[in-house]
Amino acid sequence: MGMSEDIARLTTAAQDLVNTFTGKAAAIDASVAAALQAAPSMQRTYVVDSVAGDDAAAGTVAAPLRTIKKAVDLTPSGGSVEILLKPAQVFLIDADINVVNKIVRIDRQAVGTKPIIRPKGYLDTGGLNANYGFYGFGGTILFLNCTLESASKTDAAKANGFLLGLLRRCDLATLTVAVFGCDVVLQGLPLAHIAAACQRTDMWMYIVSITTPGAGMLVVSETNPFTLYAANMTLPGGTTIASLITGMVKDTNAVPVPRNVESNLVL
Repeated sequence: MGMSEDIARLTTAAQDLVNTFTGKAAAIDASVAAALQAAPSMQRTYVVDSVAGDDAAAGTVAAPLRTIKKAVDLTPSGGSVEILLKPAQVFLIDADINVVNKIVRIDRQAVGTKPIIRPKGYLDTGGLNANYGFYGFGGTILFLNCTLESASKTDAAKANGFLLGLLRRCDLATLTVAVFGCDVVLQGLPLAHIAAACQRTDMWMYIVSITTPGAGMLVVSETNPFTLYAANMTLPGGTTIASLITGMVKDTNAVPVPRNVESNLVL
């Protein structure tokens, strides 16, 4: 067997290997591209119109969703979503919204009157006042340029139950809430409720105007760790932030200071 024949066979074998690799590489590239195409986007933007929207729509300006809940539910765990609300509309929260390891940013869709986010109240199975709201499980919720209302009591003669607050719980994960450039209207029930056995809850408030037409509180904490940062706040006359928070545990020294609430304000 001559050297030229050996070289020819080696050349043919090498070309076969190259062809095999090229074919497999193309198949692998196609599979990876298909997988990436099928993977859900972790960053979403939805427009929500409570009047003309449809929760079966795409969530665009031309085809908006109807509810905030649908926009949150469409966002995968670990993802983030910007929810743009039509100005001058009321967005009724009539079912609980679970924010599980998500970053949810809710803003006004265009210049105009601030949209109102209003939780619906009801009587729980024990006949006590309750309301629907956002459940936080290790998530972050940001509100910008909106009016946030606490729920009104369904029956003023009844006591309050456990399921309270437009913002509630954080269970075994930290919940972060930011409220920027918003109006807060406190009706009969609290805006935020931090339940027992929860981890730390952080709330940031900046350029926020609070009114109190009802007897609702800003925060009801069941003595759990809570951090509040507030600046450029507008409060009703004679009202302080401390007077709008219940559940603070204070040291019993000469100058009592909160033990479970950290704040940049004197509480």
